This record gives sequence, C-alpha cells and structure tokens, in this order.
Amino acid sequence: MSPRPAVVVLVVGTGTEVGKTWVAERLLRAWRAAGLAAAARKPAQSFAPGDATTDAERLGAASGEGAETVCAPHRWYPVPMAPPMAAEVLGRVPSTLVDLVGEVIWPPLQADIGLVETAGGVRSPQAVDGGAAPGGWLVRRLARRPRTFDRGQTGGSPVFRPRSAQGW
Repeated sequence: MSPRPAVVVLVVGTGTEVGKTWVAERLLRAWRAAGLAAAARKPAQSFAPGDATTDAERLGAASGEGAETVCAPHRWYPVPMAPPMAAEVLGRVPSTLVDLVGEVIWPPLQADIGLVETAGGVRSPQAVDGGAAPGGWLVRRLARRPRTFDRGQTGGSPVFRPRSAQGW
C-alpha cells in the first residue's frame, strides 16, 4: 500500500454545483505549476448521463492522472443524486464509509499533496452510513488535521478559519 501524502486537502462544499471541482482543479494546477506532485481522489461520483465530463475526468486532467485512478469506475453513478441513493436506483449495493476510505489509493510514489473531493455538500450522504460533515468519521480518516476554509467577509477570497472550539 502506498503512503498517504503528508498533506491531504479535503474539498467539501455546501451542496452540489457550488464550485468544488472548479476550486479543486485550480488548486491542483497551481500545485503542479509550483513543482509539487499532486494527486486527486473522489471516493464516489454521481452525474447526469448526458454530462460532457465527470468530476473525475476534470480532476484527472488537472492532476495528470486518469479518471479511473481519481475515482474507481465501480463508484461512478450515472444518476444525479447522492452516491448511496444513486447506487440503489441503479440496483447496485451502496458503499459504506469504510469501503470508500479503503478504496482511496494514493500513487506508488508519494505525492507531496493529495486532494479529496466529496460528492454534494457536507450533509449529503457519501455512503449508506454517513457523510462528510466537518469532524465526522470520513473527514477524520481522510485528513489528519482537519481545518475549514470559507469565503468569510473578504469578497470571495478564501479565508482560513480553524475550528479550535472543536479541538481541531
């Protein structure tokens, strides 16, 4: 098993179509331009069958990886709903959080930085047994020291806001 990158950035939004992939692409491209080895992962993705590209394809293009490396093909759900719901609609067995975390495989040569983008928002279920809420099980397993970023009152610029009240 390859080692997890020293830094893992988890991209979680407030919902679907809020710009998670757009931000993630730009981060990956900037890190690579700075000479860092960056890898992207998306534990599960759902999409409309007619979409021109999937998030995994966009993240893969930005990180220099194949879409099937970014998101395992059996976690691609061509139904625009939360992954466990999409799995059920498609007649597939929905994944658990343990399944998703176990399937996040990093490159054989350690990346300097890893990026994980979740599906939907913080309250969207990622698996039948949970989601990506800050401080939740999935976040704690994927990122060593979770921190939150938001737009704050800075006119759209990202602002670092540690959640020290929760011991982060």
